[in-house]
Amino acid sequence: MAIDFTLSSEQLQLQSNARAFAEGVLAPIAAQLDAIADPAEAFYSTRAAFREMAKAGFTKSFIPVADGGLGFGLVDFAIAAEELARVDVNVPTTLLGSGLGLQPVIQFGDAAQHKLFLQPFVDDEDGALLASFAFTEVAGGANFDSNDTTAGVQTFARRDGDEWVVTGQKHYTTNGTGWDGKGAHLYSVVCRTDPTTAACQKLELNS
Repeated sequence: MAIDFTLSSEQLQLQSNARAFAEGVLAPIAAQLDAIADPAEAFYSTRAAFREMAKAGFTKSFIPVADGGLGFGLVDFAIAAEELARVDVNVPTTLLGSGLGLQPVIQFGDAAQHKLFLQPFVDDEDGALLASFAFTEVAGGANFDSNDTTAGVQTFARRDGDEWVVTGQKHYTTNGTGWDGKGAHLYSVVCRTDPTTAACQKLELNS
């Protein structure tokens, strides 16, 4: 069966809006960001552009309509991301990283968790909130689902009353510092709840 790659009128409008945003907001700062040697300084320098991204609605595009977001599908999001990243990869990466951090809640959370974790991002019109997906271990991430209990995911979570206590270390947690250097608003952490069971059999996601 043939696949129709023709964009709908709504997708064409989205593409046009994303292109205009990229050229109007991202293009003027792209060269400046590339010239900053310190990664942290470069990240914090994107705050104003990300604020404009939030005002334009991009930061809640991946949140379902039922939860107050725009409910972009994967193709819609890819269309917007392509136009944005064509001009600058820094600010769109922050957006994509935040969307990735929210995906476990969107995909697997119940109604109460959607309200608790997603609503603040829906209400955030300033782009102040960031989510982060904590996945990669210090020793690497390629073997995350190893059948060896001493390898793979080595971050563990144990239940303590009504809370989870997480022990471990992660690398490459995009948005992990938040805008103030004190941490993201929400972390989704890939971990194991049973150290005697291999990661390929027992992985958990806790937000």
